[in-house]
Amino acid sequence: MTQFNDLDARLLVDLLRDRIKPKKSLGQHFLVDENVKNLIINSLKETKFKNILEIGPGEGSITNKLIDISNNYVGIEYDSTLYKKLSNRYEKSKNVNFLNYDAGIFDVLKLKNFFREDYILVGNLPYYSSNKIVRNFISSSFKPLNLVIMIQKEVADNYLLSTPKMKFVTNCVQMYAEPKLIANVNPESFNPAPKVYSSILNLKIKDSSLIPKNSELIIDTIKKGFEFPRKKITNSFVSFDKNKIINILNKLGINIDFRPGNLTLNNWEDIHKEINNEN
Repeated sequence: MTQFNDLDARLLVDLLRDRIKPKKSLGQHFLVDENVKNLIINSLKETKFKNILEIGPGEGSITNKLIDISNNYVGIEYDSTLYKKLSNRYEKSKNVNFLNYDAGIFDVLKLKNFFREDYILVGNLPYYSSNKIVRNFISSSFKPLNLVIMIQKEVADNYLLSTPKMKFVTNCVQMYAEPKLIANVNPESFNPAPKVYSSILNLKIKDSSLIPKNSELIIDTIKKGFEFPRKKITNSFVSFDKNKIINILNKLGINIDFRPGNLTLNNWEDIHKEINNEN
């Protein structure tokens, strides 16, 4: 027979008594598939990190399990109603804190008030803001060491691309992290079921020695180079003189017929240096 503790009982009563209706405006799709929940938890156990940040705990579908495997837990919930419910539910739990913020613009450095050591991020991210949230955390000076996230499959596919099909968002993610697919998830695993498939990814943050110190400036250059991604790089870089770009590509030994998707992160870093006379 399954054993329930007091917290499990309160959670069950809370959910049955006052079930939260997902808010379409916030892109809420609550995870209800136990197999998928266990898959996420098991992937976290493999990392062995004990400081856990959960983005968008929602109804708390995996929150209790995360708390069980952590020494220190923080949840960031944008929905004020859910934030209050979670805070009340776990008010007596030690080293458990909830914050009411938009994770896409959250000041990541505030986490230093809770985590003195490395932490891991986990979350079922809203489809409409997943890129914004991921970029906010991976570009921070207080990055998580891993991100185990559920996002729209189409977006996840873009994170996983390689040359010659690189996109701007691919470069933004791979500048800081090495993405790995854990599993694809059916719409029926959520309430309400979204119209698209989802994917669970593990984004392992690169060693600091592999991330350029001026990474965000390089990303600005990449963005300019992707202004017309289907054109050759010599024509997509409309912010700069075409002849200058041709000369730079020739100097670096990069094919002038390449499109932006053909270029590697190292190519972009070299182009950035040449454009800004950093060599």
